[in-house]
Amino acid sequence: MSEKNIPLRFLLIVLILILTYGCGSSKKEAPAEAETGINYIGFTECYNCHADAKNPASFPPVFGDSDENKNKEIGWLWGPHGNNESYDPTTHQTYDAYPNNTGFPYYAFFSDSTCAGCHDPLGDGKRIGEFFSKTGINKLGTVDRPVVACESCHGPGGNHYGLGPIPYAKPDFNRCGICHNDSFPNGHLTYHPEGDRIVEDYKVSPHAKSINEHTYVSGSTTDVRPRCSRCHTDEGAKTYIQIVNGLGVYNDFKLLDSYPIITNASNVQCRTCHDGHNPLRLLGDKAGDYPAALPSSWSSEFKTCTSCHQLLKADGTLNDNGYHTPYDKSGSPVNPYGNIEEIIADTHFDDPTTPQCSGGDCTNYDFVAGTGGIEGYIINPQGSHSGLPGDQNQGICRDCHNPHNADLTINRQWARSGHGGFILKKKENATNAYTAAVEDADAPAWIHYNWKRAGRGACQRCHTSTGFRNMANDPTNYNPANNTFVATQGQSELLYCWACHTSNTGNLRNPGVFVLPSTTAYLFPSGRSFPTDPSQNSYISGSIICINCHSGRQTGEYIKTKTFPYTGHFGSFNSHYLAAGGILFRTIGYEYSGRNYANPSYFRHDQIGTALQPGTGSNGPCVSCHMRGEANHLFMPVEHDANGQIISIPANEKVCSKCHTGSYALTPEELNEEEEEYEAAVDALQAALQLQGIYWCSSYPYFFSDQNCTTQYTNWPNADTLGAAFNLNLLKHEPGAFAHNRYYTKRLIYDSIDFIYNSTLDNDVAAAINDLADNGYPYFDSSKAALALDYLNGGTRP
Repeated sequence: MSEKNIPLRFLLIVLILILTYGCGSSKKEAPAEAETGINYIGFTECYNCHADAKNPASFPPVFGDSDENKNKEIGWLWGPHGNNESYDPTTHQTYDAYPNNTGFPYYAFFSDSTCAGCHDPLGDGKRIGEFFSKTGINKLGTVDRPVVACESCHGPGGNHYGLGPIPYAKPDFNRCGICHNDSFPNGHLTYHPEGDRIVEDYKVSPHAKSINEHTYVSGSTTDVRPRCSRCHTDEGAKTYIQIVNGLGVYNDFKLLDSYPIITNASNVQCRTCHDGHNPLRLLGDKAGDYPAALPSSWSSEFKTCTSCHQLLKADGTLNDNGYHTPYDKSGSPVNPYGNIEEIIADTHFDDPTTPQCSGGDCTNYDFVAGTGGIEGYIINPQGSHSGLPGDQNQGICRDCHNPHNADLTINRQWARSGHGGFILKKKENATNAYTAAVEDADAPAWIHYNWKRAGRGACQRCHTSTGFRNMANDPTNYNPANNTFVATQGQSELLYCWACHTSNTGNLRNPGVFVLPSTTAYLFPSGRSFPTDPSQNSYISGSIICINCHSGRQTGEYIKTKTFPYTGHFGSFNSHYLAAGGILFRTIGYEYSGRNYANPSYFRHDQIGTALQPGTGSNGPCVSCHMRGEANHLFMPVEHDANGQIISIPANEKVCSKCHTGSYALTPEELNEEEEEYEAAVDALQAALQLQGIYWCSSYPYFFSDQNCTTQYTNWPNADTLGAAFNLNLLKHEPGAFAHNRYYTKRLIYDSIDFIYNSTLDNDVAAAINDLADNGYPYFDSSKAALALDYLNGGTRP
């Protein structure tokens, strides 16, 4: 085995048995043939007939012992079941010492005898050394090592010997499930995070139900039409892939009807995608399965998945004429029985010819209105999104999909969320799903600027998947100059699954620390800061992922370092958007001297999801509140109706109700009322600033000298005035502040109005708000004033 392929053995875990700690907890189901009375003969007997050089012409390479197959790593010997490698316990790396490989885990590594139940179920490993000592043939190796050999999958060969039956000539998913089941030891998940529940997941997956009433030959319940069999059956997928591969078009599949029907067809299963003798080799690895025009750089995983889930043509352009395609990109009909929900070409391809820039050079552009958008997810068919060392992402498709359960629930939620740019909503509401695109108005966080250009290096860690992944992998050494983006030229990245997750089973990256957006300008209020070392941050666990981007880029404290009067525009003091973490942990607002901003003694929101608040979760406050309920990857802590009113609180039962009980119980009605009051109080602060000739506008740099937003405001007389503006802009861009830390939010608004109204902190907020309601501001009238006063404790500082 060549060293360059060693990492692949650790990354492709789908059927891997090279397991580590915790062997003692592994269970193995009893083979069905254990009571049949058929004798096991040992795999070295199998070798006498099935060595590569002795194979009948109709047999595939079985052992991989020929020099040709050794070089290609084809056959049982080079797969995880053959376990033909050695392991360095000091470096934790595998290496090739063939033919003296000891395998891993090696016998001495077994924690107890139960490990052998899956790692060497029939004791075949001992026969390797015996075979060598008797024959001098070292093709299988020269030393004992644990192996899963022929009869472990095919059943006992006592009646076979090349002539008689063998119990499982073509082992199905049930045979794989003997070991690859829900008893996968937890200790193994560190190294193989996607190795759990493989057979259980498969049994409930669409793959296990791939044959249906639409695929059968008319009148049959066992035989499948050739064109359907190509992707809906195990036999057809392998038989007809050379005739119609994943690049084929609709008419190519129809031509299959001139080929034989697949009789007694079976569903797509393990053996469909995995080579039975070396499960690390996929369907897309096999020579001759694909046209010569297909780029050899495309990963076998990409080729395997898209052999049915059609996506690209050989030149890398969109295949918009696949079999289930109802219409192509031009809108012309393709398959009258097709359905846009049955294809991936509409969502998994971002057209590089419609970049978000003008002209031919998109290197240094910023967004140009009307020049395009994001039509789909950007996928690199050459491999995974693995990033820096320590990453565990497995492959280009498996970075976001679990192929064993093939469940799209979370994927679809993400695609309807802000992290996904609401792209699926655009597709579902479009006349032509191919051309429907996410534009700047839909998701400015991903498309408003060219985040990839060098001038926006500071933005990349939150506005691109590549940047966030690299920062979260290694925050100490993170350097945006090293970001190599999946997106090219004028394309933009959404926040893909692999940005936050290291596997499709939910494993999170762990930056361990809160990484300051700016080392010179991001200052915390005196005596307070986010924890800055892993031991302090461990208590918020998975929420550290969220906080690293949702805490703003600037704090009000920074204002106090400036000299006044200040004649620059507001841009240098922009708190940025959705700074929930800064509000929750009280690190971001402009705080007026002499005023108390400490949390009330009963405040617990910053302890949700920690050991300090048992029963509320284990991943910190962000995850515990925003990822409750069945639609957790919408990241919404509440559900709204069509009018924007809150109708349910998914986190209420398991989180909120732990503290909010009795008369303090949370209800949707209460939250709607508080949100309305909060927004009115923010409007009151906006009116107070406008009374001083400082106009807030939604466009950068946010504060202007006129209501038409044409002249930037640059006449800041003192820090407290600029601080009031800072607090308004902060809260305008953090709509959930009233829920994250209500007292901190109320005090920021109260003190800002109190000062800006008459340049004095004299607690005249009630008078100020009533006065402001009489000034004719279209967004702030007497009804708003009443709501604002309700929010601000009737004018008494909260």
